Amino acid sequence: MNAQKTTDTDEKTRAIAEMKTAITKNDIKRVGELLIEGLVSVNTRDENGDMFVHLAAGMGRTAIMEILYTPNARDGVDNTPLHRSAGGGHMAASKLLVILGENPYAKNAEGRTPKAVAGNKWVRAFLATETGSYFHAADMVTSNILAGSASAGSAVSAFFNRQTNARIGVIVAAIRINAFKTKMARLDKANKMRMRV
Repeated sequence: MNAQKTTDTDEKTRAIAEMKTAITKNDIKRVGELLIEGLVSVNTRDENGDMFVHLAAGMGRTAIMEILYTPNARDGVDNTPLHRSAGGGHMAASKLLVILGENPYAKNAEGRTPKAVAGNKWVRAFLATETGSYFHAADMVTSNILAGSASAGSAVSAFFNRQTNARIGVIVAAIRINAFKTKMARLDKANKMRMRV
């Protein structure tokens, strides 16, 4: 029984190491294969408590990040994927995470937001303006409704337009993941056919 547990642990450790390598090399195909094999999942954590989405976000691997995205993911020091992408100065990854619904005001264990850890001025500016307007619209909705303001309708409209865009981003990510899985299944089937010959 102990030998089986050791083998399972060794297999999982190997799969985690392979996933990290695949993310580092931006090898989307291998990421998909490892997920399909089932030894690791999008929720698997490494020895530091990091999920794979954190590694992908920190490297700006947007396509892999979409596959591995898990809402509200926190690493071993309470960073979100947005902390990691902003810290690495990755604008595209940061924008994608905001579209997927990451909170730019989330604080890590040190009390720092993604804007505070941003690796360059462009990402910092994006987090200060684009995401600020998204959350500011939500605040406006609340305060205007409570105050009975006539302009609450426009604030509500702006807020829900952004919410709709975020949902569309999630739907697009789901479509891409399904397309990726279909492509992987076709490649697997083609490889099996070649092996028979």
